[in-house]
Amino acid sequence: MTMKRYAGLDVRVISNEGLRQAALCWMLAVLIVLVAGCGKEKSPLKIGFAGSLTGRYSDLGTSGRNGATLAVEEINAAGGIHGRPVELIVRDDQQNPEIAVQVDNDLIQKGVVAIIGHMTSDMAMAAVPLMNQKGVLMISPTVSTTFLSGKDDDFIRVTPALSEEPKKLADYARKGLGVSRMAIICDMANRTYTEDYADAFKSCFESMGGHVTATIPFTHGVGTHFDSLAHEVATSGCEGVLIAAGALDAGMICQQLHRETRTFTFFAADGP
Repeated sequence: MTMKRYAGLDVRVISNEGLRQAALCWMLAVLIVLVAGCGKEKSPLKIGFAGSLTGRYSDLGTSGRNGATLAVEEINAAGGIHGRPVELIVRDDQQNPEIAVQVDNDLIQKGVVAIIGHMTSDMAMAAVPLMNQKGVLMISPTVSTTFLSGKDDDFIRVTPALSEEPKKLADYARKGLGVSRMAIICDMANRTYTEDYADAFKSCFESMGGHVTATIPFTHGVGTHFDSLAHEVATSGCEGVLIAAGALDAGMICQQLHRETRTFTFFAADGP
């Protein structure tokens, strides 16, 4: 437990990294705002949301925005917080670090007491220095990179860091399914997460006698050729494929791999 100062008041902040349900993020955000919003004024209490609402990670951002919107609607229907309605201000970070910082700056200038976001590790990495500088709390329901672990800052997440998950997946692939040769595909548009995950998986998998036949990077976008990625995987001699990418790209990669003459066991990194 640490003491932070938000909206002019001292707030005790508890980070529970064992929570998996994204809905608990909104609950935790509300509790923090509850303490910060105990003044007598009845003006709206502003909370920001920043996530990818367009592009390849829009499914993740849209889900987060919808969860935050639902929570705000339920709070306001119950009378708000100490009689103050909650206003959610939504911004699209477009999965672009520079835009992420811009939208966070805009939210801070609009007077938000906290920001829910970002939804991917790369965007959070870009945003946290600004949060620390401005003293504004950021809370993410999904970010899991280990690069944000163990720091005294203004960032909280409610999903565990990924340190254990790739090890457990590697153990299941090697010992549970008997896979001995794996290829790894990583989306470099969120490399703080994907490379972190791939490195941890590879280290554990090879420590158990497995072999990573290829680590294949790509950056999602208009110029991505999933058929070429699939062919590179197929010719690497692997039995299984770990895909560290967004849901849409992972699905398209699997679709292309199904067109290859060989059969693969698919694994997906669970998180952003």
